[in-house]
Amino acid sequence: MLTIERKTKKVEGRGLARFFELRGREIVEGAGTVWYSVPGRIFMSLPYQFLPDPDAAEVRSLLRRTRGLGVRYPSIRRPGLASGLYVCRNKNYELRSVQNGLRSKIRRGLENCQVRRATVDELLSQGLQLNLDTMSRQGRYDAEFGETAQWTRLVHAIAQCPEITPWGAFVGERLAAYAITCREDGWMHIIHRMSRLEDLELRPNHALDFTLTRQLATDDDLEAICFGLMGLVAGHGLHEYKLGMGYEAIAQNSVLDLHPAIAPLLTSAPLVGGLKSLRRLVPKNQFVERVTTVFEGARLSRQGMAAGQRTEPVELRRSI
Repeated sequence: MLTIERKTKKVEGRGLARFFELRGREIVEGAGTVWYSVPGRIFMSLPYQFLPDPDAAEVRSLLRRTRGLGVRYPSIRRPGLASGLYVCRNKNYELRSVQNGLRSKIRRGLENCQVRRATVDELLSQGLQLNLDTMSRQGRYDAEFGETAQWTRLVHAIAQCPEITPWGAFVGERLAAYAITCREDGWMHIIHRMSRLEDLELRPNHALDFTLTRQLATDDDLEAICFGLMGLVAGHGLHEYKLGMGYEAIAQNSVLDLHPAIAPLLTSAPLVGGLKSLRRLVPKNQFVERVTTVFEGARLSRQGMAAGQRTEPVELRRSI
């Protein structure tokens, strides 16, 4: 199992935090960490590879100051939801680093698409359709990527952050897939990726992901490439895809500490049990799945804290 060394020397992730702030997220610092707000008044730690270990008093102070309902952060010590970080450190990354079944798709993508940096104008004029297509396929909706005004704000935020770079896979002049990346603290993060429905058979995602990873892997100034966190909602095959593309899944626990005023109620056995029953009745409802997962994770974290429990994360399977 891979591990990430816990860092304590400085607060990192300020460039990524700035990008989120320009998009309307609340940014706070506390417990030696940068945090950004997500829906539900939960604050997540930055950067994604950093392993904070705040004590209960630090978390309570942060939540009082921000009026937040809880915090979520990765840990290899505290109990929580089984989670992971997708990472590539292979400096010799090439086509044979990829699972056999994906190599022909990559070749097809490279034949059909040109991978290069995307411009702000290209994202503004074409990106919204890719967002809508991707969210429709995944059965979800995020107004930041679906409404013109919010998407425009996000793209303008890219232009104001030197750490952020958009990349695209183009079929002629048509944007078939894009990725938004953040280079900071010796890591390259692929933080958003969307693609156009009508171009999927041309394999733009495979061309984009492979080309980006191959180019970045040889950069001696980069420690690793991160392809994001494991989500709270099932990833529609994304887990197997990322493993197949040659990324490792670093096992972590996702700790969810709720405000002490609401934690006893929201982590109670009757409530969590009722949500699990509801989830079985509506298995395709992502809102119910997300809420159930958050409260279940908070219950695991709260029980572990009360017992003074320390635990190792469950190792995640690698498909290659």
